[in-house]
Amino acid sequence: MGAHPGSKPKLYNPRYPERSLLYRTIAEHFETWLELASAGQFDGQGDHHTVRSYVRQAFRKYLECGIFAHVLTHLPVRQWVLSVPKRLRHFMQRDGAVLNMVLRIFLRPRWIRQATSHSRHWS
Repeated sequence: MGAHPGSKPKLYNPRYPERSLLYRTIAEHFETWLELASAGQFDGQGDHHTVRSYVRQAFRKYLECGIFAHVLTHLPVRQWVLSVPKRLRHFMQRDGAVLNMVLRIFLRPRWIRQATSHSRHWS
């Protein structure tokens, strides 16, 4: 499952949901729709006074989806710096397999530490 020689690793391409027409339409009209629906302005609304909680929740989650301010806000942020020799940088830049190997070596002690701290927490 190694990368082809000379291939570059895939880069993260963020999506921007707030740029789509659907997202902008929902963001602009959602609160108004909730008020009107709760006031019984739409037929087929059940008791005509309550928007189901799962519907409200689904729309709110959609509006938060992909917006970085809403992603992983409950997790502490840690930052590490990895310094590598210049010769290795050349290979890491050009060969995704080398980059993956270096990252696995770098991250392995952190995964082990995290796994052991979680297992102690949950035992």
